[in-house]
Amino acid sequence: RDNAPNRLDLFIIFGDNAGIKAEKNLKVFLEAFKGVKFEMHLSNDKLAEELGVKTFPAFLINNRIKFTGVHTAETIKNNFCELNKLPDCEKSLSKNLI
Repeated sequence: RDNAPNRLDLFIIFGDNAGIKAEKNLKVFLEAFKGVKFEMHLSNDKLAEELGVKTFPAFLINNRIKFTGVHTAETIKNNFCELNKLPDCEKSLSKNLI
């Protein structure tokens, strides 16, 4: 897949409790990282099928690296900042699940 720096995608099942929790924790991350290109997809989305996403919620960083599950804002930040070196990566975010 083509590299898309500073991009984050979230794949969820509509109405799923885990997806709702993932969205809440992601909101904390997105409030701190204003320059991130973000897009949400449903489980039956064409991109989800193309990537073979079977576990939800799932995240896709820079159009390349996938990780799944409900994570704290700090964990989302750490995974994102492994591939993206932004000044916001110095911020400390919540280590608690919302």
